[in-house]
Order: sequence, then structure tokens, then C-alpha cells
Amino acid sequence: MELNIGVIIGRICPNSLEYLLNEKGKLVHFYSIEEAMKYLADNGKSDEEINTYYQFQYHTFCLECGHEYFLNPSDTFVDELGRGYYCKLCDSSFNVI
Repeated sequence: MELNIGVIIGRICPNSLEYLLNEKGKLVHFYSIEEAMKYLADNGKSDEEINTYYQFQYHTFCLECGHEYFLNPSDTFVDELGRGYYCKLCDSSFNVI
């Protein structure tokens, strides 16, 4: 089953992030930042390269209004239900993963 939410990998470019895509041109999603980091390491990236040239973001959709979000981990909060985010468009909170 293909995930449409989760952690995505962005390679830092001069003016943007270049996201890791699959053969169909869709974002590749991971269940956690640790899993995404392991993927990069397993594909020959050093810890220094990972920390310098890559950014991890949560990719998700608001459950109420459907708005798409690309979130840095620091934009989210953690509570007893897990990792969440507050949607300013529809004034609701939802789980990120």
C-alpha cells in the first residue's frame, strides 16, 4: 500500500527543496524521520551529507478541510494522541501521521 502522508525527504537546493519521488513522480513517504534517515544512509549518504543537504518534513492533509501541508517537525506538537498540527484554515487540530 502506498502512503500519502508521512515523512518526506527534501534535498536542499539554492532556492527550493527537491523532493524524493518514486518512479511514478509521486512523493516517497516514510513512517518516521529515523526511517527516512536510514533510507539515505542505506543509499550511500554520510551522516554529514544527511545533516547538511537534506531536510525532513511531514507531508499531510487536514482531516477537516483537506488542505495539504508540508511541515517541518518543529511546526508540530506532541500530545497524548501523538504528533499533531493545528489547521488555521478550518480551526481544527489533527494527527500528522
